[in-house]
Order: sequence, then C-alpha cells, then structure tokens
Amino acid sequence: MENKPLINLDCIGNGDEIVVILNNEKMPSASLLKETVVSNDRYNVRFFNKSQAMAASDQRHFKDGVGVFACTKGKLIKLYTPYIHTPKDRVADSENIYYITEKLTEYVNRLS
Repeated sequence: MENKPLINLDCIGNGDEIVVILNNEKMPSASLLKETVVSNDRYNVRFFNKSQAMAASDQRHFKDGVGVFACTKGKLIKLYTPYIHTPKDRVADSENIYYITEKLTEYVNRLS
C-alpha cells in the first residue's frame, strides 16, 4: 500500500454535503481526485486535510488515506452525519451511493 491511495467510504448513505478528507494533500493523485469528485446540482463536495476534520476513521492509518463521508449541514454543528448510531443508521439514499461510486470509479479509471 506504500504510495497508493486508500479510499475509505464511511457513512455515505445520507447527506448532500460530500466530505473528502486527505491524509496527504501532496499525494500524487490528490489533484486528480479534486478534479474528478466535484460538486453538482445536488451535492456540495468539500475537501479537507486531516488536521481540519474531526472524522477519525480507518483512512487515518494510511499515509495516503482518503476518507469519504456524506454529511448534513447544520446550524450549530457545521457538518455532521445525521443518522449514525440511530435506528435509521441502516437507511441509505441510493442516489448518494450512485454519485459517490460513479465519481470514484471515474477517478480510479483516470489513474490508469
């Protein structure tokens, strides 16, 4: 896995704010990822480095780890995952899954 991006999808089922956290903003494919995973009419994509985000997930253990989350914009908490650890935690918007997998598939194809 040395010098290869590891993409961790975590809580991507609900929310129209797509958060992408880069452990290493200088990894070779960071700019390509930013060019590929972009906002559209429904989703607002935001990129953060690991020091700007509180999301501690599995990508943190990899040099070129990338975390992808779907969040909701709140009034008190800027971005949060609305249903985590609730009975609705198993409910997902299939459009979220489609959008994220489509963009990440395009990114991986462009890596080749």
